[in-house]
Amino acid sequence: MSEPLLMISVQSLKLFVVARIVREVLGEKDWIPIPGTRQELPGVIGWGRRAVAMLDLARMVADLRPLQVGETRARMLLLQLSDSNLAIPADSVQQYTPKEPSNQLLRCRGHHLGLFAAGSLQAL
Repeated sequence: MSEPLLMISVQSLKLFVVARIVREVLGEKDWIPIPGTRQELPGVIGWGRRAVAMLDLARMVADLRPLQVGETRARMLLLQLSDSNLAIPADSVQQYTPKEPSNQLLRCRGHHLGLFAAGSLQAL
């Protein structure tokens, strides 16, 4: 993995996002719930003049507490995926610089989105 990465934290979960797909890192951002959507996509955020689907990673991993209506996280990542955008709330976002070259990042089910995990994640 030679591309620049950002490390995002959601509670105890650490994921790595390929930096080239990150459009913007926002601060705390309110979201609007959308009834009847998939569990992991509980609502949208307003960004510019668009509604952007929000992916709550905590709803995909056992033992993490999902966001409830009215709750936010400290950061909101806005990702560019082909011709669509996706918002991911996170507790923290940091530039990731490995101390030595490594192939220890594992592709998770979201690897086609530019998401990678450190260690073994069965749920993603």
